[in-house]
Amino acid sequence: MAMNPDHMHAWLMVNSASAVEKLHSPEVMDTMALLRNADTAVSAPSMAAITGPKSDEAKGNENWENNPALGAVNCANMARNSAGYIPKLLGPAADSSKFEAFKQKLLTCPLYTIKLADQLDITKKSSDWNSLIDSIADTFTGIAEKDKSSIVSGLKNLAQAASSKMEQDEKQNVFVQNVVNVDDVISYYLYDSQTTFYEKKGKGYDTKQSTFKVLRLRLEFQTDLWPDWWSKVKEAYDGTMNDWLDDNKTSTKGTKPIDALK
Repeated sequence: MAMNPDHMHAWLMVNSASAVEKLHSPEVMDTMALLRNADTAVSAPSMAAITGPKSDEAKGNENWENNPALGAVNCANMARNSAGYIPKLLGPAADSSKFEAFKQKLLTCPLYTIKLADQLDITKKSSDWNSLIDSIADTFTGIAEKDKSSIVSGLKNLAQAASSKMEQDEKQNVFVQNVVNVDDVISYYLYDSQTTFYEKKGKGYDTKQSTFKVLRLRLEFQTDLWPDWWSKVKEAYDGTMNDWLDDNKTSTKGTKPIDALK
């Protein structure tokens, strides 16, 4: 189905960097943090990776006109920024309500089409966390085997980042994994799963869960439309591939790797 240009113009207008700067004043952000539902909003640490056989080419190409991967990451960053989801440091701006808002804004971007939306149940069959993480990484269909190491690394970092904000024995988190895969098509994978950690005194962190629900989204960027839209996207949000990577990775600074995931 052809994209309605009016829809894209409207999406860019609402989610552009200049519009968000006006709407998300410090006062507004502080008030939104106070009003969020503390009973349902939980921490949502995030990780990001760029994969695929053409990923190096895309990362090294700063020419917007012939690099639609820049459009893919900047539209996503526009949606994230507009939603007020800022996962670099865990806090009120990195909770699950903000993440859900980001997801909704990304889904409504007319330059993306939905190719996959489902939920998988994964059973933790042993006490080995690494086998569970490998099972989650395997759910990224269409990702080359050699690229899954970056996803596995990201999932381990999510657990490490989440453990840094432990304030009680049990802490619930939504783990968010962003992957842009650059191949003959450009796909944006946005997977999330909810996990409840608890601290085993003197023994690090564990979970009582045996089943993990993984919500999967795969969006495909409409590269055939890029020649008509690249300058408009660049005007609305001018970022780099590295900006997208940095903005979507929760810092693990000052934390220690979880023993079970070494």
